[in-house]
Amino acid sequence: MYGSDNLERLPSGKSEYRDPQDSHIPVISGQTRTNFIKYAGSAQLLECPGLGKPFGQPAGWYYPDYGYVIGYNYLGGHLDTPWPRFREYSGWRSPQKTTDDSSLVLLTDLNDWSPGYGKTFAPHAANGPILADSDSSNPPAGGASSQAIGAKGGNEGTLDGSVRWVPISRMKPYRGSRFWGSGGCFAVW
Repeated sequence: MYGSDNLERLPSGKSEYRDPQDSHIPVISGQTRTNFIKYAGSAQLLECPGLGKPFGQPAGWYYPDYGYVIGYNYLGGHLDTPWPRFREYSGWRSPQKTTDDSSLVLLTDLNDWSPGYGKTFAPHAANGPILADSDSSNPPAGGASSQAIGAKGGNEGTLDGSVRWVPISRMKPYRGSRFWGSGGCFAVW
């Protein structure tokens, strides 16, 4: 619906940081969050209901200077993709318009980790999401990969609206942050 009202463009994937190139796939700007809520009808659609704190706050999880961390990865509207390769982490192509290749991945579950911030998300393990002391960012994991703490897989949604489950053993590693090297965000889908 947003695309229909905006010349087929997808909502921006940029953060609120002063450098528009400093982008992260689970972080969106306040304007993009407002657009998502307007078109989806509820902020609850921005988070997986199984994820614990810091999600589930009425005002959302706001990360100062960057924007809102949402309960999945939004791959649309990111600038200059594919991002440069870093070690085994590949770049990916961000859909910009609803008319782009319909097989491009638009959304993925939050199988993300950040060694620099010591956070690891694993929304689908053998018994649901992995939550250390009810915290979905699992600080004791110290930024280990989602698979290392027990993730079993996740969903990925493409631009054509289809969704499929992918076992973690078949997922590929990607950069979840444009910059930051080994301290940034990484993800699998």
